[in-house]
Amino acid sequence: MQNYENKNFLKELGQRVKSRRLDLGLSQEELAQRCNYAARSSINRLEQGLLDIPQSKVMAVAKALDVTPAFLMGWESEFNNPLKVVKDDMRLTGIEKIVIAAFREADEYTQGLVIRSLGLDKEIEECKKEIS
Repeated sequence: MQNYENKNFLKELGQRVKSRRLDLGLSQEELAQRCNYAARSSINRLEQGLLDIPQSKVMAVAKALDVTPAFLMGWESEFNNPLKVVKDDMRLTGIEKIVIAAFREADEYTQGLVIRSLGLDKEIEECKKEIS
């Protein structure tokens, strides 16, 4: 049973990698380079579910695909992936990444202050309603 579950997991992982790679308009070669794989064939085998991704590569592949490792591994849905909430064609600047990281680390009170100061109260409430 474990062997079947592992094959299923690898297939699903490969599908997530391929789907996200195509969303970003990357070739297998480009993704291989971003992940420090020696050849495009490694990405091809990964996408086909024939290559198990070593733990040391999870972070590199997730970063190259602009997703969280949890999303890559199938532990969170695409909707819950905070990087997918931003439009696919929008890339974050270095400053935006710093602000988002600080926001995530801030306590609930500070996050509320930021939301209110940006005038996003209504939009946030609508998102919360959609989720629940």
